[in-house]
Amino acid sequence: MRNPNLTLGLIVLLLAVAATTWVQNTQSVDFQFMTFSVQLPSSVLYILQFVLGAVAAERAIFFLNRKKQVKSGKIQVEWQKQDEKLIKEITSDKEKQLEAKIATLEAALKQALKKKEPSK
Repeated sequence: MRNPNLTLGLIVLLLAVAATTWVQNTQSVDFQFMTFSVQLPSSVLYILQFVLGAVAAERAIFFLNRKKQVKSGKIQVEWQKQDEKLIKEITSDKEKQLEAKIATLEAALKQALKKKEPSK
């Protein structure tokens, strides 16, 4: 999301819904994972799920942004190569122009010298 106010509003809304759920669900539930078993208030499990979901979402956003940065980096390298090629072409064109000017001046100088020789 590009709009920070919208993002902040969405976060506040989600936290309000989560807090309401946590407050209203205080009964104990059995939590079992493999051989581990513990009795916890259901609100603790909701908090844990909320935190894990937030961390997973943050990681997903981080990797999406990272992918964009890598793509942007590749484009910048491509542009730098094109810039270098263009600089070489411009330098080459300037050299060709200077060589043409030199040739023109040499031809003009030869003509001027030829005109001066017969008048001597």
